[in-house]
Amino acid sequence: MAARQEDLQQTDEEFYQFCEIYRLAKEDIELIRLSSEPIPDKLIHGPLPKILQMSPEELFHLRDGTSEESETEEEVTPKPRPGRPKKAQ
Repeated sequence: MAARQEDLQQTDEEFYQFCEIYRLAKEDIELIRLSSEPIPDKLIHGPLPKILQMSPEELFHLRDGTSEESETEEEVTPKPRPGRPKKAQ
């Protein structure tokens, strides 16, 4: 979540408002950030894929891991949004 917030260049309060658009409550964000528990399935099947620009499968892979060694980190990184200019590196 922090990486996405950084990509959007938003303060905590701005990011909370952004997430509320997708019906992810501030309490859910704090649960994800601070809890050592796995992210609940309902959030992975709900708003997280849209917020993080990842598929539910990618999020499950990150949460649960996989036994396939052929997958690379590139396959689970967020994809750029259409119509949004790429950041200069």
